[in-house]
Amino acid sequence: PWHDAGPPVLITAGNRGEMLAASFDRFGRLGDGIITTYVHYDECRLVRELGEKALARHDRARPDFPLCVYTTVRLEDDVATAQRVTTEFLATYYGGGVHERGAMGLGPPDAVIASLSRYAEAGVTDLCIRFVGNDQLAQLERFTATVLPHLRV
Repeated sequence: PWHDAGPPVLITAGNRGEMLAASFDRFGRLGDGIITTYVHYDECRLVRELGEKALARHDRARPDFPLCVYTTVRLEDDVATAQRVTTEFLATYYGGGVHERGAMGLGPPDAVIASLSRYAEAGVTDLCIRFVGNDQLAQLERFTATVLPHLRV
């Protein structure tokens, strides 16, 4: 959310489940919120806990700080197809190697809704979504029509 001083400053921490002290210290000193990626739901809870402690160490306690997860979504009629398209796309996108770690929204709308809803249960306040595949505009349109209305609070 925008405020008079501008948008919140999100500091990256906890990426790939790596809870590096330097990242959390940087957040504690400088950040308004955290953005992370390639995390599992339980790791989101730990990121929030470590973030709260870092803010407290710098006399900036804010238990409701924004926690944003950058995550991947692929809507398909079945999970297996979504997983295959995601694997193929990410291999091309990154030039090889496996870049699939953490929770993602893959499959039909109900599976994606369930997956993304679990982030809120884990203390995440915001999602930054990457749609994978060569039909990203169609993915965005399908997401907007079938998933987004179920995620709004």
